[in-house]
Amino acid sequence: MTETKQSELMGDIWGGLTAAIVALPLALAFGVAAFAPLGAEYASTGALVGLLGSIYTGFAAAKFGGTPAQITGPTGPMTVVSTAFIAQIVAVHGANLPIIAILMALGIVIGGAVQILIGLSGGGKVVKYMPYPVVAGFMNGIAIIIFIGQIKPFLGISGDWSEFDFSVGWVPMSIAGGTVAAILISRKISQAVPGALVGLVAGILIYFALAAGGFAPFSSTDNPLLIGTVPNPFASWEQMQRLMPIFQFGALENLGFSDFKMAFTAGLALAVLGAIDSLLTSLIADSVTHTRHDSRKELIGQGIGNILSGLGGGIAGAGATVRTLVNIRAGGRTSRSGMLHSTVIFLVVMVFGTPAGWIPLAALAGILFYTAVTMVDYYSLRLIKRRNVRSEFIIMIIVTTMTVVVDLMVAVGVGCAIAAILFITQQIKQPVIHRRERGNEIFSRRVRSSAKETAILKEFGKRTLSYELKGSLFFGTTDALINDVETDLESADKFIFDFSRVKDIDLSGVKILLSIIERLHSNKRQVYFSGLIEFEQSSALSIREMLQDMGVISEVGEENIYADHDLALEAAEEALLHEHHEGYKEGQPPLALLDFELFQNLDSDDVEKFNTLLKEHSIKAGDYLFAKGEAVDSFVLVRKGELNVFKQAKNKDVRIATVSPGALLGWRALMKEEQRITGGIRAETDVDVYLISKASFDKLENEHPTALLHFQRELLKNAVERMQVLTSELIMLEER
Repeated sequence: MTETKQSELMGDIWGGLTAAIVALPLALAFGVAAFAPLGAEYASTGALVGLLGSIYTGFAAAKFGGTPAQITGPTGPMTVVSTAFIAQIVAVHGANLPIIAILMALGIVIGGAVQILIGLSGGGKVVKYMPYPVVAGFMNGIAIIIFIGQIKPFLGISGDWSEFDFSVGWVPMSIAGGTVAAILISRKISQAVPGALVGLVAGILIYFALAAGGFAPFSSTDNPLLIGTVPNPFASWEQMQRLMPIFQFGALENLGFSDFKMAFTAGLALAVLGAIDSLLTSLIADSVTHTRHDSRKELIGQGIGNILSGLGGGIAGAGATVRTLVNIRAGGRTSRSGMLHSTVIFLVVMVFGTPAGWIPLAALAGILFYTAVTMVDYYSLRLIKRRNVRSEFIIMIIVTTMTVVVDLMVAVGVGCAIAAILFITQQIKQPVIHRRERGNEIFSRRVRSSAKETAILKEFGKRTLSYELKGSLFFGTTDALINDVETDLESADKFIFDFSRVKDIDLSGVKILLSIIERLHSNKRQVYFSGLIEFEQSSALSIREMLQDMGVISEVGEENIYADHDLALEAAEEALLHEHHEGYKEGQPPLALLDFELFQNLDSDDVEKFNTLLKEHSIKAGDYLFAKGEAVDSFVLVRKGELNVFKQAKNKDVRIATVSPGALLGWRALMKEEQRITGGIRAETDVDVYLISKASFDKLENEHPTALLHFQRELLKNAVERMQVLTSELIMLEER
């Protein structure tokens, strides 16, 4: 065995032993609390049920679960549900142990089966998104229920409240108080020794001291102050048949439909609360061990454990946070620690049933008092001081109140419903428009050198309106969009809707969006969509498919759907130029040198010198003027057609500009050092260009430096104009 494996094994041994020591008093306490509706005379049976729950659920969940260091056993939420379930059974059938055993087993088995189904369906992932106020609320409510449930044992009352007699009650009160005091003192002295165990020992010693003084019976038989001898179902075949529900099927003939309905309801509550409890503990374990649990496997393991516990006579269990953390801090890291913890408790049942009979009920009440107080989520109580999260505090209070007064499952359901309503309300308040831009404020990446084209776009671009949408489009947010469009209807002719930031859209949102498009078309307005292809690639049912199925795409027109916002803006600009620029792009011959504004301010001698340097070149659509990674060795004047300039990013080509006739590119050719284009320059249509090589510029610099200087002056003016446009766009984007 390697040193690493040996160290891991020793950590699991110490973790399992320490977790068992912590789990033992809690298992006894939770079991006794669950059987409290039957009366004090059934405390020993309750103690056994709690121990068996730790044995079965702890071993199976560790063996088959998905959180290696997790310790499973009876917990507060599971005990509260079990106590309420037993109280219902007692109300109908009385203290009939066979019926109680078979119905308890049925409810726990149903709960385990439901947990397995939740795990197989991947429902465990949903628990991670349970709203914090809901979780905090029902945990606080459970803490209150546990605390209230232990007041009678604390006072020594086994029946009605009127039975309280201080002359008798001071004994259990002293024991419970001493137990809590011992726990608190031990926590201050050392964290190494489990406080619950210290409290249990202290409670037993206090009882012996009182018994020695004649204030309490010195016997564990028929003593209402003690749990009594814990029976051992593994001692003999007869004991097993008497104590395990799997042998109580004869009681089924006394049950009716209402009993099975009651068991199913309890099982469903155990499944849901057990899943929440276990997976929240798994998340805490992950944060400490820096690992990631498997929620699917964990729920299957929890389900198997609860099925075995139900059939074997144990109480339902779930992942226990305190016991899990104790295990991890002691060195436990694998499932061996959880299985060892259960094995140790099994040995306790086998050997220490009679000595356990001396455990005072009041000592267990003291342990549960302390447990209840530590279960309270004190951070949630501080939310009342924070105005921004006051609504979350109200949700927590509602869930806490309903947990105590009504029912755990109802509380969780109502809490989630309220949280969902508040979330929807907050979403409706969020603006659906991320940016709203006019066509004279921001321009496409198409490079234009014609002053007339630029002037037209600056003058009439305000009639183009672009909406960059964001978030979720549903009935609330999309309805707000109607008001914005109605406001802009008279001031714009072309509307661009960009979906690049939209996460999802529902049917109501689609219907409202369709009505907006129909309204725009009825007023002779042009509509463009962009940013839909990205979502078509990333989701099974994309936004584009949703819009396609509901007729929105056909209403807009496939020819008006663009991959990105820039292409849609470019299409709107082209439409504007066709409307306001007579003869724009209609049968134009290739441009001559003097058609380029860059050369129109040069004198005839300078132009003639450049004419001698020109090289005419034609490219077919789809061919590259400069391939990927190729050195840019020529200055380019686009005479006819369109060129797209690409940059390679994340293993794909991204279009950074479209160059139209009259525009320039290839600035890199003017630089002394060799420059390369990462994504290439490709012809979108058939293209005619003039090329001026880098060598020609070098020659011009040597032979006619004045001509080159005049050219560079015009080139600088062109660059400054483009930079001014870019700067104004950046300023506008920053302001918004």
